[in-house]
Amino acid sequence: MIKMINLIYFSTTIVYYSLLKNANILSKILVYGYNNLMGIKLNKIAIIEDEISIQQMYKFKLEASGYSVKTANNGLEGISLVKQFKPDLILLDLKMPVMNGDEMLEKLRETYDEINITKIVILTNISHDEIPYRLRLLGMDRYVLKAHHTPSQVVKIINDLIK
Repeated sequence: MIKMINLIYFSTTIVYYSLLKNANILSKILVYGYNNLMGIKLNKIAIIEDEISIQQMYKFKLEASGYSVKTANNGLEGISLVKQFKPDLILLDLKMPVMNGDEMLEKLRETYDEINITKIVILTNISHDEIPYRLRLLGMDRYVLKAHHTPSQVVKIINDLIK
């Protein structure tokens, strides 16, 4: 009975947004609605980024691609988010206030066992040659320069790492 009510609500919402011709909202509803109705577990991504516009752009792009996404504005918030949310992948900026990305990753590696199975993608504007040496020792799955990759390319990198 509850699935039937959810299906009716889901169908009504689709019709409503179809009439408004808002394709972005409709695509998000379709992805989330279908996954929720079918009981499909979404892969979880944590975005740790201090620039809100970049953070929200990637959040929107990843949610539209079918991911469950949560965000944090600095490394300190990121540690709490990762321990609570338990993401499959962390999209991590390096230069942030309060606590940098490399400091956050170091603390997680020291105190949180599950971090070893979490994929780490560094998303920054610091060239690969300029990254802190200790970051190289902490391990990461990919190092992506923001200026050299479009959001769609970043989503493809994430898709390749998770699936």
